Amino acid sequence: MKERDAIKALVCAPHCRFYRPGEKEELSCEGHNFISKRLSDERALELAKLFENTGPPPRFEHHPRLEEKLCARCEFRAEDCDFMSGEDIPDPVPCGGYVCWVRLLEQGVPEAREWLDEE
Repeated sequence: MKERDAIKALVCAPHCRFYRPGEKEELSCEGHNFISKRLSDERALELAKLFENTGPPPRFEHHPRLEEKLCARCEFRAEDCDFMSGEDIPDPVPCGGYVCWVRLLEQGVPEAREWLDEE
């Protein structure tokens, strides 16, 4: 995982059930990568304040438009993503980046809406 504390504060800590503070992680989800490429550290920290008392969800609904933009490119989708596997797995939850993006949309964050319209 890329070592940007601001992105971890926004994407990982409040939204990812796989995130473990202090552990060195070599991999990052496509959601982390996607958001990291689009936000400065300053903006990420500003947005992280929206989710200071938030935790990973126990379950999550699919967002087809977001999946088209994010999940289609994800290296974990084929073998390691319960959420997108299509199998009958109880309460699968997507990556922290996916959850974060949906929650940013719910908060009305303009960048999150613009990302849906990117080519």
